[in-house]
Amino acid sequence: MRTTPDIAVNLQPIEDMIRNLLIPNMTGHTIRSDLQRSLFSLPAKLGGLAIINPVEIADTEYKNSLMANQQLTEHILKQHTTLNTNREAGKAVKSAISLSNAKRHESLKNQLMNDLPPLISEKIPHACEKGASSWLTGLPYEKYGFVLNKQGFKDAIALRYALPIANIAKKCICGKDNTYNHILICKKGGFVNSRHNRLRDTIASILEKICNEVVVEPTLQPCTGESLRPGTILDDGARLDIAARGLWSPMEMAFFDIRVLHPGAKSNANHNTPAKMYMKHEREKERKYGDRCVQIEKGTCNGLVFSTTGVRGHRGRYYEKAIPVDELDLNLAHTTSDEDRGDDVDDEDEEVGDEVENVEEEVSEE
Repeated sequence: MRTTPDIAVNLQPIEDMIRNLLIPNMTGHTIRSDLQRSLFSLPAKLGGLAIINPVEIADTEYKNSLMANQQLTEHILKQHTTLNTNREAGKAVKSAISLSNAKRHESLKNQLMNDLPPLISEKIPHACEKGASSWLTGLPYEKYGFVLNKQGFKDAIALRYALPIANIAKKCICGKDNTYNHILICKKGGFVNSRHNRLRDTIASILEKICNEVVVEPTLQPCTGESLRPGTILDDGARLDIAARGLWSPMEMAFFDIRVLHPGAKSNANHNTPAKMYMKHEREKERKYGDRCVQIEKGTCNGLVFSTTGVRGHRGRYYEKAIPVDELDLNLAHTTSDEDRGDDVDDEDEEVGDEVENVEEEVSEE
């Protein structure tokens, strides 16, 4: 593509093989339209699979190659005996090419969001969030648990693009249709509990390597008449997910409450941006336990919110920066039993009442 002009028509057989053999065998689904094929050609960070269409990009790649190698070509034609190129000019050309490609991809993404069916187009913004495509672009290290088997990969693709999931019952055990949204929010069958507990145990195992004291599902001290803000959970025996001493400051106990939300849940449908969605859930967590952690436990309360698409919220980024990942030999494949140590698992599709409305008002004001 980069060395031969006007080669697009000759690449059509390769595109036919990609479209009719590679993608169906890799994803478990045939290409239904040119729009879907264009979506898969986008970079992963823009919601695609980075499976290029050689016919569409051949001419562009050839022109880019001419621009990038212009100085070298001139040296060869003039038979210079020494290579003396302008590096700054070369960097400028590469930057211009990168910018042009980025604009082309962004334009295609916006066009696809307008042309694709709503069921698919509404998934694209969540697939474009930072972290949502890490499972596609990360190296498949088995020791870290980054390996998906064939069926797991195909199921992940189906969830990413709202495609039918193979070999599942049409009806859930609860009686509702087994749609891709319902699968990720239904508490029947234990999947919601399992994903929450696996994430909790993984975070706890990381904290154990850098903190002095880590407790899973710590019981909070009872309230004894303290003046706490409205909405605080006052029940005796209340628990958070993790407590770790020494993360933010020496000897201070940091409490973490984890929530895994599904962006496709009805309760998350009315947010203007994904950032406000994560902020609402983080503040809801901290509103319930923040005062109790600060005034009674003399620690901090941290709501860690993650999504089923692999994205973490604002507080999660602070937590991530506090972990010296490069210095730790992390075995992220570490898991414990899926048996639920408690029933404090959030269902993001439940009504949260006036408390959440107040949080949404605060977010909108910000």
